[in-house]
Amino acid sequence: MSTDNNFFIQIGQLLFNKESTATILLGVLLLGVMVGLLSIIHINNPDTTITETLPLFFGTVIPILIIIKGFKKAVQN
Repeated sequence: MSTDNNFFIQIGQLLFNKESTATILLGVLLLGVMVGLLSIIHINNPDTTITETLPLFFGTVIPILIIIKGFKKAVQN
């Protein structure tokens, strides 16, 4: 009995394999965590200034770069 480990999703001309899909999902998960942290900070302390949340705001660049890396891993047909 052989198992087929090939996983592909085709969207337009891009063919996403298991690795590129996992990378994109990781980036989306991290981005969701960052947005959640920003909302928790503002709910707990509505008087929060931009200087307190600016490092977290700039930290959202990392998940965005991970998502872009996942799109670059996709194979173009």
